Amino acid sequence: MSASRILRWLLIPGAIAIALAVLISVWLVRSDGGRDWLLARVIGVLPADATLRWDQIEGTLSGPLEIRGIHFDYQGTSFDARRLRVDHGFWPLLSGRLDIHTLTLEHSLLVLPPDDKPIELPRWPDVLPVLDLPLTVEVGKLQVRDFQIRRVAEPLVKIASVEGGLTIGKGALRLRKIAVASDRGWLRLSGYYLPGENFRTALAGQMGFPAVPGSPPAQATLKAKGDLDDFLLSLEGRAPAPLSVRLRLKDGAGTPHWRLDASSGQLLLQQLGMAPDL
Repeated sequence: MSASRILRWLLIPGAIAIALAVLISVWLVRSDGGRDWLLARVIGVLPADATLRWDQIEGTLSGPLEIRGIHFDYQGTSFDARRLRVDHGFWPLLSGRLDIHTLTLEHSLLVLPPDDKPIELPRWPDVLPVLDLPLTVEVGKLQVRDFQIRRVAEPLVKIASVEGGLTIGKGALRLRKIAVASDRGWLRLSGYYLPGENFRTALAGQMGFPAVPGSPPAQATLKAKGDLDDFLLSLEGRAPAPLSVRLRLKDGAGTPHWRLDASSGQLLLQQLGMAPDL
């Protein structure tokens, strides 16, 4: 038997295996059955005391995917949402990246369990999030409507809307024109936070707080720039008189040196959402 004929016989099983892999992949990402099979696997790896369910689901894993009536519960923390729609690309997952073109979340509620732990001062630099994530997620267009957070029955914040874009991955977070409107005020923020690069940071934004009787709403411009070796956080605005705050950090990876400079002709804490007798 010639070598070419042997090679052809060896290639036949490989070609069949490749064809089967392609067919299974197409079934997995483009059919309702493939979607349901993978979601069942996701539920199967959740902790035994976790619950995840939904009322209705439409679409396939190749996108878009829309889920209605979501409920998740785990150890006293629950999350409910009336509607979640994800328009995404599936194939970039093969390289460890999830590209979400549009993510829409509507009418959701996060309920946190009681916090009975005594208050502890944060430890430096452990207080800084390191973002140790297994994959990179990019959201081109984020749309959140009516998102509430409670601790048991106590309302913490009511977020009317969140818009913008972001990319988050291992040791990196990039924000693109994030705009948040809530009952605590509004925030616009852009820039990056890179804990994987000595916590290199460059953030810029504006914030505003609800008006209080007898005073205009407090507003401020925020800037954060630097890394653990040299970092500066500045806040400039009115509350109601001109307000200036500058926080400087030097040698944050070793023995940190802090310097705080603040000045204001009149500062009403209630304009910043704090108790006036704090």
